[in-house]
Amino acid sequence: MRLFRRRNDPSIGRLQSIGSAATLDALQTFLAAWLGPRQDGYGEEEASLRQLAIPPPLRRFYAFCGRWPSPQPSRSPIVFEAPEEGFFYVGIAGDHLAPAQGLRTTADGKIVLFSEQSGNWIAATEPKGDDPPVWVEEYSTTRELAAPPRSAEHLTGWIVSHCLAALAWESANSLLCVTAEHANSGREPIRDGMAGWYRRESRGAELLRESRVESPELSGRFYLVRQSILVHERGRLLRFAARTEAAADLLRRTAGPLDTLD
Repeated sequence: MRLFRRRNDPSIGRLQSIGSAATLDALQTFLAAWLGPRQDGYGEEEASLRQLAIPPPLRRFYAFCGRWPSPQPSRSPIVFEAPEEGFFYVGIAGDHLAPAQGLRTTADGKIVLFSEQSGNWIAATEPKGDDPPVWVEEYSTTRELAAPPRSAEHLTGWIVSHCLAALAWESANSLLCVTAEHANSGREPIRDGMAGWYRRESRGAELLRESRVESPELSGRFYLVRQSILVHERGRLLRFAARTEAAADLLRRTAGPLDTLD
């Protein structure tokens, strides 16, 4: 199955902010190809969403995949004790995106929906607007969203970047993951293992998104290689996730002694 059409097809293929609706269209296509066919019950019920004051991008996200479980729950580092823990986007290893029933609001009416895994920051958005901005507040100084800085990415960008990071970093969302590095302490680029393989394959990689989200876990660039390997390039750090058994086998055979498999 091809996740995307040819590189020069402007209608699909790159999950950049080319407009909220078009970007979410591409995200839905990507999720259905990566996670498997969408089934009834994978979206949040319309009756439940009607009770929430949330902006259109978030409403559409929850309606499409708000209850979509990770396809490989046995690969999770923890045992999911509640259904919402197993939603592919909620996050165990990386940042969290709250499920529809886990949203909370601040005193000034913003919706808190993203948070760092250790609780060091939260990100909130407005309940209205076609694609409202996002504000990020670190917990190091205050827990009140009085005047947090505004993010360079709007809500749609946060949702897309978070979903791609969840597919790359959450073990339960792929058949195999590998973590590697581009270079070793500033020396020549590594030529073997996954870093060397990616250096050779990068010319044919499809750029999915360049994220400007103010979070180390969500920043960087996301690529698709051979239609079956998702790559998150974050500085020197590289993360590979396999969608197919053939891709997982390639990662196993290619990974070097310095690479980490999970």
